[in-house]
Amino acid sequence: MHGNDGSSNYEDVHLTADLLYELASPSRCAILYELLRRGEARLSDVARVLNMSMQEAHRNMTRLVDAGLAAKNTNGRFMLTEYGILAARQLDYFMFIAKHRDLLRSYNVAGVPSMFINRLSELANCRVVLGVSAVLEKLKALEAGAEEYINIIVAQAWYEEGSILIDRLSNGISVRMIFTSSTIVPKEIIDSDIPKVMRGFKIKGTLDTRLVDGVGAAVYISERQAGLMLPNPSGIFDMNMLLLSDDRRFHTWCNDLFMHYWSRADEVRHGIEGVVKIVE
Repeated sequence: MHGNDGSSNYEDVHLTADLLYELASPSRCAILYELLRRGEARLSDVARVLNMSMQEAHRNMTRLVDAGLAAKNTNGRFMLTEYGILAARQLDYFMFIAKHRDLLRSYNVAGVPSMFINRLSELANCRVVLGVSAVLEKLKALEAGAEEYINIIVAQAWYEEGSILIDRLSNGISVRMIFTSSTIVPKEIIDSDIPKVMRGFKIKGTLDTRLVDGVGAAVYISERQAGLMLPNPSGIFDMNMLLLSDDRRFHTWCNDLFMHYWSRADEVRHGIEGVVKIVE
């Protein structure tokens, strides 16, 4: 942060450091989570639920109160202040980036719109799937299990996926797909009957395909589950890593990202053959 003269605003930096210092305790973070979840609680209840001694709970609650993050109400219960609520809601953001710090050396969110990077806390409850075979198996299960809709930002297509989508479309499932000029499609798909069959569903209106210049992430979404794929530092989706979850917040984040690109995409009118990367 900088002032009008371009110099660093060290006062703001110190205020931020003070907040992070108060958060730099597993006990205080656990108390913040508990108060955020419960709304208000007696100190004895906090100590019992978090398996703390009363002395430890009192010491850390006092720190939170002194920092302005918590306060005692007229009922003798502790609750978060507005400042505390906002701070507690960001704990999942730091949890996500800390938990996946090693993963973020190999994959990045550089191309994801900043409004979604600011919401990374919503991705906290997910599991990591590693390895191409494992990733493909999870994506197959996600798409084959859809009963209402499938939304996909296509990083790389594979033959069996085409068969799965045709099966789902045949059962009345709505499918929306976003392609980019860097989407990889094997030549065996282009040479098969899959594009022709897909065009038939497009004419019927159950399949909709659109094109954007580029995306910062690929998503695979059904009404039950969502998967998120990030590019490596070279900007390539290597199909080697997938974040997967049925958590509501994770699902919402992925679907909002899909709709962000969907609203800015152009309709694919004459097939995808001329707009994607076709590989042997």
